[in-house]
Amino acid sequence: IPGTWGSGRMQIGQNYYAMSAIKSDGTLWSWGYNTGGNLGLNDTVFRSSPTQVPGTTWSNVDGGYLITAAMKTDATLWVWGENYYGQLGQNGPVNSDKSSPTQIPGNWLNQAGSFSVNWDDMFALGS
Repeated sequence: IPGTWGSGRMQIGQNYYAMSAIKSDGTLWSWGYNTGGNLGLNDTVFRSSPTQVPGTTWSNVDGGYLITAAMKTDATLWVWGENYYGQLGQNGPVNSDKSSPTQIPGNWLNQAGSFSVNWDDMFALGS
């Protein structure tokens, strides 16, 4: 994978034909298939090499079928990608894709396994 990936902690999330990884410096990077904006880069352009998602304090990431969720160190939970069934948790209309990180309101537990993205849904534990 092109770029410098430190030897410290790194978190990886697999998406449908795409990947996301958090470097030890807290930056989040995405690459691959980008239908519906599931790379979080404010577009739907496919990427063949890692491209940084906005923000620097990412701590966890997970992916499902064309959706991605990530948590920041302040325990805020963010989602992006296709919203065909309302799986992005925005309490709004379905079929309203988000191509950049959008915060899910609420207080979330910030520890390993506190949220999970599956094929076309997700869950998170409140704090």
